[in-house]
Amino acid sequence: MKKITLLLLLAGFSLTQVAAQRGLLKGQHRPMHDSLSQQQKQERQQKMRAKMDSLSPEQKAAFKEKMKHHRDSMGGNRQEMRQKMKEKFNNLSPEEKAALKEKAKHHRDSLGLNRQEMRQKMKEKFDNLSPEEKAAFKEKMKSRADSLNPEQKMRLRKKLREQKQEAKG
Repeated sequence: MKKITLLLLLAGFSLTQVAAQRGLLKGQHRPMHDSLSQQQKQERQQKMRAKMDSLSPEQKAAFKEKMKHHRDSMGGNRQEMRQKMKEKFNNLSPEEKAALKEKAKHHRDSLGLNRQEMRQKMKEKFDNLSPEEKAAFKEKMKSRADSLNPEQKMRLRKKLREQKQEAKG
């Protein structure tokens, strides 16, 4: 790999052109993670989780701050990144969407949680909030709902109706 870079430089390409061709410019990342097997990916994730668990609260905070700066240097904050991912997802074919949803389901299952357990955990978390925090959370969710387009609002209302029916039923 180094020989190729050196050859490109000798051939008259600028360092920036070579870096861009190799995917090394700021804001780009090399998809090394994609070349790993599923088992290797899981091992890396477990290693990272263990490492995070062993850190002190101050070290965790410093790491999170470092990652925040990293995300910002990648070109955006969390919501912008979420929006990009959402747009990417919406542009996928139905088959690709189904495959991605299945992958996410397996990911949740590998964490040892199914959807209902995750919902239950979130509900417990919400129940433990102070009244002010609950009000702030509800306001935040309301503003999110207000920003949806009519079709999304309709789907959300339908989903909420179904959840109420399940709770009653």
